[in-house]
Amino acid sequence: MDFESLYSFLMVARTKSISKAAKQMHVTQPTLSARIRKLEEGLGFSLIERNWEGVRLTEKGRYFLPYVAQFLQDFSNALTVCHEFKVSYKEVIDIKKIYIGIDSWLVPLFVQHILAEFQYDPEIEFKILSLPTETIITLIENEAVMIGIFYTEEQKSVFNSLPLIEDEMVLLYCSNNSFKIENDLSNISLLKNKPFLLFDNPVLVYHSNITSQIIQQLEIAKFHIIDDMNVMINLVAGDYGYTIIPKSSITQFFDQIHQGRIPVRLVDIGTNKIPKIHIQIAYLKANGASIPVEKISYNVYRRVVDFKQTMKKNE
Repeated sequence: MDFESLYSFLMVARTKSISKAAKQMHVTQPTLSARIRKLEEGLGFSLIERNWEGVRLTEKGRYFLPYVAQFLQDFSNALTVCHEFKVSYKEVIDIKKIYIGIDSWLVPLFVQHILAEFQYDPEIEFKILSLPTETIITLIENEAVMIGIFYTEEQKSVFNSLPLIEDEMVLLYCSNNSFKIENDLSNISLLKNKPFLLFDNPVLVYHSNITSQIIQQLEIAKFHIIDDMNVMINLVAGDYGYTIIPKSSITQFFDQIHQGRIPVRLVDIGTNKIPKIHIQIAYLKANGASIPVEKISYNVYRRVVDFKQTMKKNE
């Protein structure tokens, strides 16, 4: 798989024609067809199918298309910053900064506590990267991120890390319904006529174990695929579906839910049917550098644990 093949697929999807795409790319039709075949062979599934009208995407091709478009755009944007950005790239790519990777679902819970920690030492520069968990782990392994904050289903870590923070799983559904779902989910069948809001990649793949257990234990058969937290909360509020997610991921909606400003009911799940999930704070030792990475990690950990305990008492 290479950029040329991915771009070729994007052009074929756009023009719905091998010949038109080849013409726009200034290559021959056989060359373009060979690129698509090579890409399909590498992926292990078909992306396009030909008919008398031209070319159309397969189901897997339609699913794959937005990821290709996003990947190529992200790559292009990174090149633009490195080659053309008017501000010195050193301001953007500064190795002296502490790079902190946070799973995007955990940003609302953690960012205030990270900022509070750096207020005590304004001379330390930092950059917060909101990224999927798998990307954060890869960056820690490559020493490109010094502190990583992400979800994990594991009880142990291969990184330097602080004790795991247990996160509660919660059910969200529209509060305009006349019924109330019990904490043990014994009457979850009342929601069976509504779709389960299932988060697409990267959540779907990384948390496939938990997702599969939820689907099997609750016998869910109807889904609505989403990829954004704000879309999710609006769908739930409009009674278009329900979902089960880590409680920490909806910190930004707590006040609105508890004050009744959005019609969403939050149920703390109290059953072993739904597996637990944990939050991990991992860090790289600074190898003699003056940046107190371990201390910063511990202080942020302590702030978050205290915050969660306070929130629990106030519920």
